[in-house]
Amino acid sequence: MEVKNNVACLREKAGLTVYELSKRCGFVSGSRVLSNYVTRAEQGHSVKVDTALSIYTELKNAGVC
Repeated sequence: MEVKNNVACLREKAGLTVYELSKRCGFVSGSRVLSNYVTRAEQGHSVKVDTALSIYTELKNAGVC
């Protein structure tokens, strides 16, 4: 049985890719989307409070939280 991270499960339930969620959260530098913030959260690494809040807010707006 495969155990998935909550962030990954909620993102998939919302029908978003890592890229789309990162862009919605505003993880952008110049013209590049920084998807490593979402990827690290999905991998279980510790994330900053503001990063977690951005991810939660966008997942809530997508209707999965």
